[in-house]
Formats: sequence, C-alpha cells, structure tokens
Amino acid sequence: MKNIETPDKIHLGRLIEQLRAGEYVIPDFQREFEWMPWDVVELLKSIFDDYYIGTLLLWKSSRKNLELLKCEPIYGFEGKTNPEHIVLDGQQRLSALYYSFFAPKKPYPKRKSRCFFFVALKELLAGNFGESIYYEWESRKILDLVDNKTRQFEGKIFPLCVLGQRSYAWVRWMEDYQKYWTKKIGAKNAEAER
Repeated sequence: MKNIETPDKIHLGRLIEQLRAGEYVIPDFQREFEWMPWDVVELLKSIFDDYYIGTLLLWKSSRKNLELLKCEPIYGFEGKTNPEHIVLDGQQRLSALYYSFFAPKKPYPKRKSRCFFFVALKELLAGNFGESIYYEWESRKILDLVDNKTRQFEGKIFPLCVLGQRSYAWVRWMEDYQKYWTKKIGAKNAEAER
C-alpha cells in the first residue's frame, strides 16, 4: 500500500496534540465509534499502567485519498481538521482517547448525554490503580465538578479533560492542587499530597 507510514512510537502528549489539531481522520468504510465507557476506562488503565495498547495503522493523507475515502474527523472532534493521517486501524482507541481527554460537547455514542472520565486521586494514592479511573454521565453535579477546581481538589478528583486543554493545563492544575492543600494541611504535607 502506497503511503503507509513507517512504524514509530509516539508519546501520549504528542498524540494529544495531534488529536487536538485534527490530524487523524476516519475513512467512511470504518465502523462508527462504538466502545462503551467501561472499554474506554480499560484503555486508560492500560495506558496509565504503561501496558502495550496495540498499534495504529495509518495512511499518509493526500487530497485524492481524503476525497476517495470520504474521510471524517474523529468522533466528537470540534473545529477545522488538519488531516495528516487516515486511520485504517485504531479508530476506536483514538476516538476513546479524544472523547476522554477533550470531553466534546457531543453525546456519547448511542446515548443522550455526555460522558466524563476522571482519576480518583484517593484511590491512586492508596495504590488501587484499578479503581482510580472511572466515568460519570453528564448531570448538573458532574458539570459543576468539571468546572469547579475547588470541588475537584476537595474530592481529590482529576478530570481527564484537563489533559486536553492547552499549554500544560495539567501542570497548572497540579500547582493549584498543591496550593489548595498547602492552605489546608501545610506545605510539607501538601508537597507529599502533590
């Protein structure tokens, strides 16, 4: 197959940047994004546990290929695409990552509401990695949690959609988390908490 890309490893941060830029598109012969939220949670656990999650089979995009294959953006992508890669295999994984890291304003597939993914820091700190990543369906309470850092800090909950924000938002989140806990429990304990 002409223009199949050569094998390469990619850092998660770089993949998030490419997803944000709309570099991945899906040809019309691919099935729709259909993973259940618990499938997404298992993928995220695998990534955080540094397990191998398979390969992506990509085809370098060209105007001709994009038109011929009637390519569409990743499920939930908002904005103008910059198609660099046509996804021949790996669409479910890429769509799952996009949805969990960017929390698009589009209902989860075959649902009427959005789904949000979180890390329970209490579980993570206790060494319960398997219980630390979870999802919640959109509700007023969940939307308030996603928009309210103080509630996140109090509950020790990290919304994964922070990873999809620009300019090291997760680093700022961690710094603010430490400042919050410094006021509550002192600098030494807050550093350990961070």
